[in-house]
Amino acid sequence: MSLDYRYLLSHLNLEFDIENDFDPLAKDYFDLGTVEVLSGNYQKAVGAYEQAIAIAPEYAPAYLGRGIALERLGELDSAIADYTRLIELNPMDDYAYKKRGDLQTLLGNYPQAVADYSRVIDLNPAWAYAYQKRGDVYFQMGDYPQAIADYTAAIERSPKMVSAFQNRAAAFERLGSLINALSDYCRAIELEPKDGFLLKKRAAMYERIGDYERAMADYTQAIHIHPHDAHAYERRGVLFERMGDHVAAIQELNRAIELDPYCSTAFYNRGVAYERKGSYRHAIADYTAAIQMGLHNAQAYTGRGNARLQSGETKAAIEDYTQAIRLEPTQPSAYQNRGVAYERLGDYQRAISDYSKVIELDGSRASAYFARGNAYGAIGEFTLQIADYSKAIELDPALAAAHFNRGTAYLAASRPEAAIADFTQTIALTPQDAQAYLKRGEAHEQMGKHQAAWEDYHAALEYSQEADLSRLAQRRLRRLRRRSIWRRLFRRGDSISSIR
Repeated sequence: MSLDYRYLLSHLNLEFDIENDFDPLAKDYFDLGTVEVLSGNYQKAVGAYEQAIAIAPEYAPAYLGRGIALERLGELDSAIADYTRLIELNPMDDYAYKKRGDLQTLLGNYPQAVADYSRVIDLNPAWAYAYQKRGDVYFQMGDYPQAIADYTAAIERSPKMVSAFQNRAAAFERLGSLINALSDYCRAIELEPKDGFLLKKRAAMYERIGDYERAMADYTQAIHIHPHDAHAYERRGVLFERMGDHVAAIQELNRAIELDPYCSTAFYNRGVAYERKGSYRHAIADYTAAIQMGLHNAQAYTGRGNARLQSGETKAAIEDYTQAIRLEPTQPSAYQNRGVAYERLGDYQRAISDYSKVIELDGSRASAYFARGNAYGAIGEFTLQIADYSKAIELDPALAAAHFNRGTAYLAASRPEAAIADFTQTIALTPQDAQAYLKRGEAHEQMGKHQAAWEDYHAALEYSQEADLSRLAQRRLRRLRRRSIWRRLFRRGDSISSIR
């Protein structure tokens, strides 16, 4: 039996001297209304309470009873009117304020709800529930510090109030105070160790701070408690994916989909796992399923676009990226990936436009400057190309590809000394980069530094994993050997075993 009915059957009859102060017939109708409420016959209950009120207009219990029945019928404004009348008849009734506050909260009338719960607290300062309810309203209003203060007051009055710990954790989470949120979830779980929902909430906190092992343990425990919890399997799948285990991720997500075949996010996350595993056909199918189930967000279209791009469906990928941009015009990734697709079609101007949009949205992306530099190079805008590579290097000095490409541009512009500096930096970042050695050898050769060129070509041959690159390095070495200056270097009959 709920608190409302206990209140009807016991508290009100103790609060008001019904036998002495009111017409016995009014009490009979009140009792009839209470029986109907308990039987779920709320419309009949309203009628009985109205009869009691007609006989005794100041009979306060009947207003509460009718308010509860109207509340069950969804007639909240009428219920609020009855609770208001009850307060007029008994301004010290904290429960009446609580009931009105509950309905004001449901209707989104938050300032009025705060006022009602504050009055409850004035009348009954020890009632922990009132602090929690007011905290809930502050939470809904976005006033998280005040919500935390009220949840704390509730906990001080009721140290085993699990819901107060849980809600305070949620408020801390909104403020970005993840450690405090985690602490509260831990305390709530100590009080309710078999609550799968709380375990999943704590797991989500562990996820956010990067403690995937503890997150995995909590999701696993949640599954032990509720073996058919599709969401817990899905989150385990996401964690396996983040840890790089694509096969395990797919297995977990398969189980989630078995349990909930209409879970669009499970299909989306499995699509991510398939994409990263290189199973692009499966990824496209899963992203498509997620979209057909209603997951019309930019990430789903971007993911499918990525898989289509990898599968060679460049035009279809562009369509997906374009849809992602329509849904989320300020999301840089879709623009950048569409730029890549345009480049593959040879449409460098559109690619440059997309890369420029990425830079407009997020000027800290070295990859966008790098990609735009490549596109500028393709249309012969070498000055702009070098400028973009330089900006990419400024933002990410460890971006070896930007050093290499800028070096190549300098080499094409007959600036071998600048090229050597970039290729040297590329080699410092990727010491076994055969192409960087080969290119630096070209730059050294342009400057007439044949010994240095010889050493670089030899290094390129040593590190090369590609037959074409090896043959090119060998040709360069033969060319140097044929030079007269090189013949003098080897006049003592030295041989080069690596050249056939």
